[in-house]
Amino acid sequence: MLWPAPKHKKAEIVVPDSCITSDSITPHYKSTQTYRYHKTTHLTTDNTRNAYAPDDSITTTIVKQSSTYQEIRPPRRQSLIVDINTADTLTLQLLHGIGPTYARRIVRYRDQLGGFIDISQLLEVYGITADLLNHIAPHLVLSPSTLRQIPINTVSLKELVRHPYLDYYQVRDIIAFRNKGHRYHSPSDLMLISSMTDSTLNRILPYISFD
Repeated sequence: MLWPAPKHKKAEIVVPDSCITSDSITPHYKSTQTYRYHKTTHLTTDNTRNAYAPDDSITTTIVKQSSTYQEIRPPRRQSLIVDINTADTLTLQLLHGIGPTYARRIVRYRDQLGGFIDISQLLEVYGITADLLNHIAPHLVLSPSTLRQIPINTVSLKELVRHPYLDYYQVRDIIAFRNKGHRYHSPSDLMLISSMTDSTLNRILPYISFD
């Protein structure tokens, strides 16, 4: 014999009469609280700031410990100044754009010349461009007192031919004219050399001594 399934009764909610209104049934207490985040937090005069606050205006504050910071600035780097007539290869490499290869070329060319008399002479060094020279020029100085001059009346052919402003034929004629018993007393005497030009003479004069 099968018995009929029991009928389930709907659960009844008993609400006190004091909570019943004409429109709806409202619980007397909220079971949960919702919190909102204050996006625009700011420090108040007592060094606190708002963090999270529930809807019922309860405010939670977090105390931030005051601290002072002292700004520390690195010492100002002094401008780099390099004397191209006395600097070694390591010092020249302190210049931006001058590596070991350029530094060696500058020193070798300086030794061949006897020293620089003008910063623009660096353009005569292989690989040095006008842009690179303009970049490093504010950091360059030169001391003309270190200029090494050539005693034109006693120098040998082997030594004179090393100078980059004179070619072999000019050097040969200078020595040959001297071997004939002539002595150089002034720049005009050098113009007696058939292979000498005005431009060459103007370039070589600062490096020649007539003693």
